[in-house]
Amino acid sequence: MEFYPDIYDKAAVLVCRLTWNHPLPDGNKRAAWATLAMFVDLNHGTWDPDPPNIDQAAEAMLAIAAGEVDETWTAAWLKERVRFINRS
Repeated sequence: MEFYPDIYDKAAVLVCRLTWNHPLPDGNKRAAWATLAMFVDLNHGTWDPDPPNIDQAAEAMLAIAAGEVDETWTAAWLKERVRFINRS
């Protein structure tokens, strides 16, 4: 049994935890966003719109970094913008 069976929850945990835990001296938000983009791509996801709105993405990443939103909010934000296809 998977700890996060929903793919949106997996993506949200990934981006939030990378942002919050500061694994790098600089660029944690950028690294978290790049990791999220790669996660979406590797799991056959598509953004709607494609590419994602940069202002909305920046606002979301800043809100995550500031602790203003949580993983549940982030998963909902992703569900509005990402579609996963060809999942088996």
